[in-house]
Amino acid sequence: LEAGLVNGAVKNMKTNVGTVQNRGIEISLTTVNIEKKNWRWTTTFTFAHNNNDVRQINGVSDRLIKSGDSGAGSLFIGSSVNALYTYEHGGIVSNKNMTVPNNEAATKNGFTPGSQVVEYDYYNKVYGLTEGQPYVVDQDGNGTIDDKDKTIFSCDPDFTASFSTSLSYKQWDLSMSIYA
Repeated sequence: LEAGLVNGAVKNMKTNVGTVQNRGIEISLTTVNIEKKNWRWTTTFTFAHNNNDVRQINGVSDRLIKSGDSGAGSLFIGSSVNALYTYEHGGIVSNKNMTVPNNEAATKNGFTPGSQVVEYDYYNKVYGLTEGQPYVVDQDGNGTIDDKDKTIFSCDPDFTASFSTSLSYKQWDLSMSIYA
């Protein structure tokens, strides 16, 4: 994270604010499919999985929240170092039927939890949204979208994989890689 300096030419510098544990595995397999006098064709398959967890944040609580809408750069003990602290996108308000949730916002606005209503009617009355607008999930169900509705999301992929192939003929080379 960046730490500001009071005096000096540097406004911000990176500093270590805790400990992280990384665990993972990477497996790679390379095959030589053709090897002749002027021809050579090889392929490589790679698979990797990595978990990283923030284990300790020095001198603070179990979270260090960086300001900004996305919460990028925030740290939470037990979560990935690449976590985002932001609102959960719920979808787009439509004219489809929905089941009224059992929460304070619904009952306060005259809806019966468990009944069926049109999304537009619910989100318009509770949050003032119209059809076609995006909405975020009201995590605490109080009818107000605020910092209490933010949640932690990991940006880490479940796994990474790649496929590479290389074909050479005399002094000509052709190669291709696909990464997922």
